[in-house]
Amino acid sequence: PMIAAMDAAGADDALRAEHLLHLRCEITNPELMAVLERYIDHPRLRLLSVMDHTPGQRQISDPDRARKRMLAEGRSEAEVDELLVQLHGWRDQTVAQQNRRAVAGYAKTFGLPLAAHDDATTDHVEEAKSDGCVIAEFPVTLEAAVRSRQHGMFVCMGGPNFVRGGSHSGNLSAREAAEAGVLDMLTSDYVPLSMLRSAFLLMDLYGWPAERAMATIARTPALSVGLHDRGELTEGLRADLVRVARRSGGWPAPREVWRQGRRVA
Repeated sequence: PMIAAMDAAGADDALRAEHLLHLRCEITNPELMAVLERYIDHPRLRLLSVMDHTPGQRQISDPDRARKRMLAEGRSEAEVDELLVQLHGWRDQTVAQQNRRAVAGYAKTFGLPLAAHDDATTDHVEEAKSDGCVIAEFPVTLEAAVRSRQHGMFVCMGGPNFVRGGSHSGNLSAREAAEAGVLDMLTSDYVPLSMLRSAFLLMDLYGWPAERAMATIARTPALSVGLHDRGELTEGLRADLVRVARRSGGWPAPREVWRQGRRVA
């Protein structure tokens, strides 16, 4: 329904931004391939990622830590138990590798960029490289981030992680990745303003040149998914532009937005 609504809005010229699809493929989902096959040739689709959020590995390497965080948020033991069942009770590890191979095969067949999500070890990274992944999305250790970069993958970290100064789940800090020279791009991770805030913090805290800092949220993400017509203000590319003011404390405030030379906000 959501994708259909987006298509309808696009047909009516009701969208001010160009909305593209990123399908996040939970490989332990026994229904994954049935869902993916419905949208694999959708014209909006620009990115696939393979992920496994099973407790005990990768992002959730310490299930007790995650449980304690939920309790600290004010939930009762019973509420946490019920939530964990809802989040993970449907997972089936027996289909994980089969699904991962299938997703990687679709990416190759349809020429779609593939991202590896939450890699924690060099073995994870080697598998990602073998699968054809071009993006390392949220590596959870510096070791994995460094190895991903050595393989020529774009290292992507979350804006909220960068702004707050660390991962909420105790994994690799986006700032540590920047300090180690392995931060290529930042994503909103559900908090869109965090991208602009992070880019300015890269300039303010780490002395990055403006063009390098802004590339983490514009040019590099575009290149990573094969969008070579946007991401910077250069002759021959799309005239996409955001005018930003900076408030007290350095917080960015978008003021005007242009898309392909036309002001839309």
